[in-house]
Amino acid sequence: MIRPWHTWTAFGVCLAVVLAAMGWISLTVLRLDRAEVKASRQAVAEESIRLALWRMDSALGPLIAQESQRPYFNYRAFYSAERAYTRMFNEIQPEEVLLPSPLLTFASPSILLHFQIGPDGRITSPQAATGAMRRLAETAYTTPSAIDDSSRQMEKLNGLISADTLFAALPDVTDHSIKLARRMDGALPAPATPDQTASLSARQSQTYRSGVEQQARMGQQRLNMDNYFNPNAAQTTADVSLGAMKPLWMEQALLLARRVSVNDQSYVQGCLLNWAHIQQWLEEEVADLLPDAELEPVTSASPGEDTRILAALPVRLIPGEVPVAAADPASPRRMSLLIAWGCVLLSAVAVAVLLSGTISLSERRAAFASAVTHEMRTPLTTFRMYTEMLLKGMVPDEAKRKRYLTTLSVEAQRLGHLVENVLAYARLERSRGDRHLEDQTLQELIDRAKK
Repeated sequence: MIRPWHTWTAFGVCLAVVLAAMGWISLTVLRLDRAEVKASRQAVAEESIRLALWRMDSALGPLIAQESQRPYFNYRAFYSAERAYTRMFNEIQPEEVLLPSPLLTFASPSILLHFQIGPDGRITSPQAATGAMRRLAETAYTTPSAIDDSSRQMEKLNGLISADTLFAALPDVTDHSIKLARRMDGALPAPATPDQTASLSARQSQTYRSGVEQQARMGQQRLNMDNYFNPNAAQTTADVSLGAMKPLWMEQALLLARRVSVNDQSYVQGCLLNWAHIQQWLEEEVADLLPDAELEPVTSASPGEDTRILAALPVRLIPGEVPVAAADPASPRRMSLLIAWGCVLLSAVAVAVLLSGTISLSERRAAFASAVTHEMRTPLTTFRMYTEMLLKGMVPDEAKRKRYLTTLSVEAQRLGHLVENVLAYARLERSRGDRHLEDQTLQELIDRAKK
């Protein structure tokens, strides 16, 4: 019989192999589960970031569209009603009818100042009128304090930007422009060609087209007004091209500017944006998605190099800590792993109990065999001794011979009873015991047990 410690050693080795395999599988499954949770969180975070970028660009859209649609002559404090879309940048004559620019009284928390840079590099602003224009503006349109504030902003802007650098940073007016060739024979401003609009970005194209339509409608209105006030001015022409508005950083100033060509003279028109207000405004717009979001200026990288740069402004989104829902601890993988471990441990306990029972049964069988052998040895010894004595004639007395024979008969019955018990035990182990049923009294059972 195999020794018990051999059995338990083999069981321990097999159990160690199974547990090692389960441990490796568990580590692999947990690593995959953590990777999936991390990927899911990253996907949720990226979706929140994309939604935040879209929301900020959507919030900036009306501001960009409004500035892109402004007529080029709005960047003077007053302009002549008789020269709409013609010689707007020529000196105003005393007899001309003047109209105030909408920018003269424009106020927005997101824009500090509108400005224009002429071919001579001088910066002017319709909100910071000087001389006679200032006196005219103060009469009914604005206040001296407002003009003084705008003048201070213009001085500050003059110290931050360089006209040559700004001209070089803006795209050439022939690349992305609205052609407004105005003839006093009744023609409308010519719309942009498909090649001109195709070069614009997807987000600017709609604004660009709507700006063209607005420019055309205003051109027709001004044309009718000119024909009324000055019917003899049919030979006056002006060739105007408007470039696309481009946001850019100049030192610490965030500008929204465009190139304008009037009769082959280049100008820059745009506005100085209030970056502090815009930054706070945009961060509040996405506070529910990215509570720790920050915006930082982008002065060197192009928007195509970073997906977290706004399309409307050269600003990068720093999302910070993105709030993500906690992972479910009872994930399908973890629950499957827990069930597998439970099955393995339960199987190990069941095998251990089975081995323990088998070993115990083997030990009892060995003890039974030893006891039966000992019990059978006694009658066999008696048989051998009495048989030899009778065969050799060592018992001459007839009474003793008879007593010896009686002893041999009793021992034979005893031996037969032992053999019958061994056979019955064997049949019980094979589950093939006799199923004979009989009725017996209690006394009969006692007498049978005594034999």
